[in-house]
Amino acid sequence: MKVRAALVLALVILFMPLATWRRSSLAADTRHTGTVVEVGRDSLVVDELGLAGKEQKLHINVTSNTRLVESQRNPNASGAQDAFTEKAIALSDIKKGDFVVVDISQEGKQLMAESVVVTLRGSKK
Repeated sequence: MKVRAALVLALVILFMPLATWRRSSLAADTRHTGTVVEVGRDSLVVDELGLAGKEQKLHINVTSNTRLVESQRNPNASGAQDAFTEKAIALSDIKKGDFVVVDISQEGKQLMAESVVVTLRGSKK
């Protein structure tokens, strides 16, 4: 059994570069994570570590259709289904230093946020 697991792991490591080779450094209709470095009237700038640890700043537009929520661990959870709670927030509630998960799509050269989930609040200094 250990040999089989080692073989599967070796195959994954071997073929991982092929899976990402053709992908551009920033694909549309994808999920991105990072730290908020700027919040605008209708946009966010997120500092993300991309492929091979390459840092990139994503300028992401936020519209009235963007789902904005804060996710927090539920201390009274009975299982995986309710391990986290979400509450709707406004763009102005997102602050520099917050860690976010952003689902984006692309319209022309612009990145559009489909949803923004604040998963970890930045430190308040």
